[in-house]
Amino acid sequence: MRLVLLGKNELDNGRVGNLILGRDAFQTEALEVCEEHVSERVRGQVEGRPITVINTPDLFHPQHTQHELSVAVKECVAQSAPGPHVFLLVLQPDSFSEEDRHKVKAILNLFSDEAMNYTIVITTTVRSARHISTAYAVEKEDPLGLIIQECKMRHQIFDEINRFSQVLKLFEKIDKMMEENGRRHLTCEEIGVIPGGSLLPESKQKAKRGRESDSHKEEERKKIKGGRNL
Repeated sequence: MRLVLLGKNELDNGRVGNLILGRDAFQTEALEVCEEHVSERVRGQVEGRPITVINTPDLFHPQHTQHELSVAVKECVAQSAPGPHVFLLVLQPDSFSEEDRHKVKAILNLFSDEAMNYTIVITTTVRSARHISTAYAVEKEDPLGLIIQECKMRHQIFDEINRFSQVLKLFEKIDKMMEENGRRHLTCEEIGVIPGGSLLPESKQKAKRGRESDSHKEEERKKIKGGRNL
């Protein structure tokens, strides 16, 4: 199973990844400014179950150009080849704004139009446990509550006190989500990445989108024709 960590804070992503893996696999202290941030991939096991956890660079950095963001997303997908099963969206309730919500959706859409169907929200503060169970789950005007609702209420609270039970609950949610998704994962080709890491040429991406569009139109024609025959 391949899990991709996304969030505003790469170090918080790393802490969640370490809790899932049960060891210090990812960086959780600030890097030097000059150091390059790249996607990291770590393999491990949870209850004898093999997993791969991919931690992303700071995709939310305001100075990223659209091209830089797109390249970083595709690099992350290449690390998860043949494609990710789940996105873990690591958020902090006290610092999540409406602007952040739109940014999250834009980044997920770079992965896939279906990415929200493969996403679980992780919150990392103990204080959030009381608050989210009431206000965030039902308050439609709250940015975090809206994201959780768009992820079909898939949400898990993480802290360092009850690590084992939290990880087991998370994987129960992942298994349920995977059943809803037909046990499939997003593929590299769907996102425009050749297995092995290279980007698909733009011409091939356009051709692929054209084939998908033609296929969809053909299905619609068959439905219409079938309806007329009835």
